[in-house]
Amino acid sequence: MINIELNKILEFSVIRSILASVLVGLVVLSGCSSSRQNIFSKSYHNTTAHYNAYFLAKEDIEEVEAAIWDSYEPDYNKTLKIFAPYDTIVVAPVSDQIEEAIKKASLAIQRHSNSKWVDDSYILVGKARMYQTDFVNAIETFKYVNTKSEDDDARHEALVNLMRTFIEYNELNNAVAVSDFIKKEKLNEENYEQWQLMIAYLYAQENRWDMVSPALEEAVSTLNKNDKRARYHFILGQIYQQQNQDSLSYYHYRRVLKSNPTYELSFYSKLYMAQVTQLADASNLKKIRKYFRKLLRDKKNEEYRDKIYYELAGFEIKNGNHDIAVKHLKKSLEVGQNNQTQRGYSYIRLGELYYDHYRDYRMASAYYDSVVSVLPREDERYPRVSERQQ
Repeated sequence: MINIELNKILEFSVIRSILASVLVGLVVLSGCSSSRQNIFSKSYHNTTAHYNAYFLAKEDIEEVEAAIWDSYEPDYNKTLKIFAPYDTIVVAPVSDQIEEAIKKASLAIQRHSNSKWVDDSYILVGKARMYQTDFVNAIETFKYVNTKSEDDDARHEALVNLMRTFIEYNELNNAVAVSDFIKKEKLNEENYEQWQLMIAYLYAQENRWDMVSPALEEAVSTLNKNDKRARYHFILGQIYQQQNQDSLSYYHYRRVLKSNPTYELSFYSKLYMAQVTQLADASNLKKIRKYFRKLLRDKKNEEYRDKIYYELAGFEIKNGNHDIAVKHLKKSLEVGQNNQTQRGYSYIRLGELYYDHYRDYRMASAYYDSVVSVLPREDERYPRVSERQQ
């Protein structure tokens, strides 16, 4: 998979010494213009483009991407997103930084046209345009790199980003066409990894999870960054859990714990592992219940208690203990007064139990009434809930 390794960020003292050397060189080698092709001018342009405008633009884009991730509030009851979603509202707080990235990258292109970093600078401009949701110009920028660059790695990186831009622009057929073209190329490890992630991202838009998992498996197999590897293992665990492939799901949740995850990701992995543990006999059943109780007692999980009770209810439903499940769901509602999203899930599950299992339609309707009060109309579950509410 593509190891999205960022260029090493030099200490500022090192950067200053490099720039000082460049200035001395300028005194000795005056007249080193951007259009001259001698070895000294190319070295100068490569150095200044990389450690000035390009470096700073790249740093801006990385900070923008971090801000987009920070704005993402994952719903762990659903399969997590492969890339953090964004729109004009999400990027508004960093819009000035995006513009700065474009200016700096453009400066590297204009002042250092001989630099080997020109292609990378164009790619940064394309990414910035994509995050601005200026998809048309982003597409043109990535196409330009693909057609003009003599560096295959830069071309392939541009194509992978072009594929993502088409996905964000909801032009999925064009994204498929780009992917088919990339398939014929020989990619380096990083670009191959990113391409596989884009394939997974593409199929996720269509909820084709059976196609998401092979691409994500391929990507995660070589990814070195722990934070991303943990996340993708978690997504694979969720996908396999939905497909009732419990052993594969368990394997990936375990892999999350070995990938230095955040506490939240670690918590949910442990929680879902209990759901997919193979139960050989009654003693295993007791162990899982004991495990849930341990999670509930842990003070670090105080804010997650409503979710723990909800998952414990799911575990009991899976084992045919519906009355116990109802108690746990009511407890989830009791301890989760402030988490409206989780309350919605608990109300729905109670409604489903009374509707499908107990055939108590009056009680089911009452719980569905509660769901409607907390569930946004654009939620995919709203039509079914509204129908059963009647």
